[in-house]
Amino acid sequence: MTTTGILEEFSVSEQAAAALGIGYIVFIIIAVVACFLLAIIPSKIAKKKGYSGAGFYWFGVAALVPAIIVACVLKNRNAAPAQQPQDPNQPQQ
Repeated sequence: MTTTGILEEFSVSEQAAAALGIGYIVFIIIAVVACFLLAIIPSKIAKKKGYSGAGFYWFGVAALVPAIIVACVLKNRNAAPAQQPQDPNQPQQ
């Protein structure tokens, strides 16, 4: 069956079919751009904690929600080590 035959069977004009196809293409482009932009969120969180920003960016592109969860749960590598409390009986230097 040809394309024209399919369009006639479903009573869809060629212009409407073309517009529908363009709509899908535009939706896919917007979704891909949004995916690449939203992947910045786990990247920034991980980089702030001392992990690879680029690695988490690509993790975010592949799986956004798990990447955000993992980035939020990660231990902070940049945290200063805990200081020992000073004995108040020792003289200050």
